[in-house]
Amino acid sequence: MLRCGLLICLLGVPIAPAWAAPAAPYAFRNATIVAGGFMPGIVFHPTIAGLAYIRSDMGGAYRLDPATRRWQPLLDFTKDYVETGVESIALDAAHPDRVYLACGTTVASWAPNGFLLRSDNRGETWERLPLPFKCGGNSDGRSIGERLLVDPLAPEQLWLGSRQKGLWRSRDRGTTWQPVTSFPVAETSAGRWPGSGVCFVLADPRGSAPGGPTQTLYAGVATQPLSLYRSRDNGGTWTALPGQPTDWLPHHGVLASNGWLYLTYCDTPGPNGVTDSQVWRLDTATDAWTNITPAAVAGQKLGYGYAGLAVDRRQPATVMVGTTCRWAAGDDQWRSIDGGATWRQVGPTALRDVSRSPYLRWGKPETQRVGAGNWQGSIVIDPFNSNRVLYVTGATVWGCDDITNVDRGLPTHWVVRGEGIEQTAVLDLISPPEGPPLISGLGDIGGFVHDDLTVSPQAGMMRPYMTNRALDYAGAAPRHVVRVGDGIAVPGCLSTDSGQTWQVFATAPVAGAKNGSVALSADGRAVLWSPGGQPPFRSTDGGTTWARCQGLETAAVVVADRVDPLLLYALPVNRDDSPARLHRSTDGGVTFQPAAAGLRGRRLRAVPGLTRQLWLAGPTGLWRSTDAGETFTALAGCSSAMSVGFGQAAPGQTHPAVFTAATRSGVTALYRSDDLGGTWLRLNDEQHLWGGLYGCLTGDPRVYGRFYLGTNGRGIIIGEPR
Repeated sequence: MLRCGLLICLLGVPIAPAWAAPAAPYAFRNATIVAGGFMPGIVFHPTIAGLAYIRSDMGGAYRLDPATRRWQPLLDFTKDYVETGVESIALDAAHPDRVYLACGTTVASWAPNGFLLRSDNRGETWERLPLPFKCGGNSDGRSIGERLLVDPLAPEQLWLGSRQKGLWRSRDRGTTWQPVTSFPVAETSAGRWPGSGVCFVLADPRGSAPGGPTQTLYAGVATQPLSLYRSRDNGGTWTALPGQPTDWLPHHGVLASNGWLYLTYCDTPGPNGVTDSQVWRLDTATDAWTNITPAAVAGQKLGYGYAGLAVDRRQPATVMVGTTCRWAAGDDQWRSIDGGATWRQVGPTALRDVSRSPYLRWGKPETQRVGAGNWQGSIVIDPFNSNRVLYVTGATVWGCDDITNVDRGLPTHWVVRGEGIEQTAVLDLISPPEGPPLISGLGDIGGFVHDDLTVSPQAGMMRPYMTNRALDYAGAAPRHVVRVGDGIAVPGCLSTDSGQTWQVFATAPVAGAKNGSVALSADGRAVLWSPGGQPPFRSTDGGTTWARCQGLETAAVVVADRVDPLLLYALPVNRDDSPARLHRSTDGGVTFQPAAAGLRGRRLRAVPGLTRQLWLAGPTGLWRSTDAGETFTALAGCSSAMSVGFGQAAPGQTHPAVFTAATRSGVTALYRSDDLGGTWLRLNDEQHLWGGLYGCLTGDPRVYGRFYLGTNGRGIIIGEPR
């Protein structure tokens, strides 16, 4: 984690936090899943053995510790989703501790411009500098790169390829930027690949005067018919490379030490939708081109793409490529030791160990071979160890320490190398008072029963699989658990053994029912489900039959009293977020009657162990009811709240500890109250924001002070008193 003394800089001027708070009274860690999402780019340091950096599309960036091989998160201070996507990484070979990140999650019209982060201490502290254009760390083409370059001979000079506004240069380490007006492509917001822009910038320092700027540069750009340009005068003039392949999008380019330039080309930016691809080698001394595409058949489409590309710094004829969108046969890598004249496929003899991330079996038995993973957008060979390779997939990072075995026809051995990375979008969390401490609902990889928070769940993802968007447990029978999501064939499931086994709903309340809000009555006998866009329905036979709840006409957030099985609540969801009237049922959800009106917010929670007790977090603050929702009282000092949850009561207290992400006295933070909101303790500081505090939040009913926060890209955060 970042040090608490970090200064975040705006416009290049260091600014200390205005509230001048001490270090957070809490310590933070992740519930271990190990990776879980797409890390589109890896960069090994050229002068420090074992040091590497990796970027994510929506969860910040990480630095690899050479000693432990664990990744350390570097951007936990980001405040919003639009800041968490990292477009590109650049390292300074002349100054080993310097690192640069081009940041910004999306190029959507509503998004702000991107920004540059620069560090002189390997990402321990950062300066933040504005960029004059948007960045798209989570946009299509996010594994393209690298778009950012530090001049190897003149480190004050940076180059950055933008997605929409051409090529840019800074002569003062990113403090100011100027468009390279001589570059032939200035606008790339339209065309066949809009918003892909300048894909990579490469420097060839050979022959340039030491201490002066690198004279020869290469830039790949997503334009037709030509896409590769060269400058022999430090960007003063540019010409298209003669004889280059036409009508292709350049995905990666790597310049080998002997002057060979290797390139992967795709027909779309990826990571999805790639149906054809080529791999080429350019001899920059003669401008001779050679098509070296593995497994190509003349006149036929590949049906997939080559995206990731790596060259051995010690052996310039050794090259590796990784596939993308090779769905039917499974993605893989090819390796050549003769510059692409011949290739060997890695996968058929690769042995893969998923013990650090059992979910990577995707529900397959242990006897079945594990595949190489999809979306192999980046692959790198360690510049200090020709046997070591890392590559990314849409779910993790794989590593191998005997890749040269391929050259001798021997098996290679691969292990998960994503330890320390937690890059999942968390949709819901529950912490029942019995059974596992935590059950999660996640995007892409479904969710888990977390029996041990320190290791990736050994049972893998909850099966059957779906993206689980809402979870609940029965307050008086907490081993009864329900989950609903967007599974096409599996809209929802019930468990009576804390998620060890699941019974699929036999039917859905209406055709196409999915997502929405779900609740279990306190005794676990009734399921209330308000699917997305639909009013609540009730089932008392495990989802075999459903009856519409009476008294409600719109979709609603449904909540069960944690003690009384007949008492349930429904807060209608108004699309315009206008005030709504709470509805209450006293017959187990069969019928509902109006209760308190004028409520705003969707985070309605019933208090564990206490009947008729409700809390509501919303845009007007934090509200509490002690009369089953008949009336609500605002908590003093809270102007808005994004979430509320409950944990074990403090010693001497009967009401559970209350956790909230809220704004109090103008400060948005995580807070805990042990005395019903009489006093509040701020739990986090400005270095621990994890891309925003707007995710799901719950306390632990068995460990005083512990909470679980779901983030949109930084996994599940566990907070505990120091």
